[in-house]
Amino acid sequence: MARIRRRINRESLLFPLILSAALVNTDPLAKYEILNSATEFNRDPILWMEKIKAAEAIGLDNYAAEALIQLQEWLSSEEILVLQNRKQLKIIHVI
Repeated sequence: MARIRRRINRESLLFPLILSAALVNTDPLAKYEILNSATEFNRDPILWMEKIKAAEAIGLDNYAAEALIQLQEWLSSEEILVLQNRKQLKIIHVI
């Protein structure tokens, strides 16, 4: 049980770093690759939806559809709709 808690805590700590690395990246393919790698070990729905949007942006519609099917395994249709309609996250630079 402690091992699972450590993994969950580590994933929750890495999530903002992964997401900001993807969002600040100007190369759409690199953005997708960052998100794709992250979703191999992280089931955060926001991360998965960003992966789907990144895949669609570079024309990888089959990969986007496959990821959406996987997302439907653990989220309801209503939850997915909320994620799809959510505005894209913005990175705020604090000086």
